[in-house]
Amino acid sequence: MSDQQKGLMQVFQEMMPAVEYRLCLRHLYANCKKAYGGNKTILRDIILSIAKATYVEEWERRMTKLIHINHQCYEKLVSLDPKLWCKSHFTFLAKRDMLMNNISKAFNDRNLEARDKPILNYVRVDSMLLDVSVC
Repeated sequence: MSDQQKGLMQVFQEMMPAVEYRLCLRHLYANCKKAYGGNKTILRDIILSIAKATYVEEWERRMTKLIHINHQCYEKLVSLDPKLWCKSHFTFLAKRDMLMNNISKAFNDRNLEARDKPILNYVRVDSMLLDVSVC
């Protein structure tokens, strides 16, 4: 899920409160690179290392490094809930620890037929796709 879909996270929380979701790290980095610039390689490496930290103390240490590299990017990342993008904050219920994926893109490709339908039909088709993809 992209972090630029402003209302999408609230909808997920309201409609499916028990479902755990995450942000795609690739999109998160791309948004930070576009908004804050700086040395792209260093920014990419530090964001990736922050997200891959497996315990909270290491996450905090790496976030401190980011303050010195790009303070604006730090402010953006610290404003996001770390359980959405950092391994160190994933719940023990998580079955996968993927940080980058194209699951949203694959899902969107499958529901093209529903996009031109009224919202109730769209939700019905989407829920049918979800049932099929879970099985």
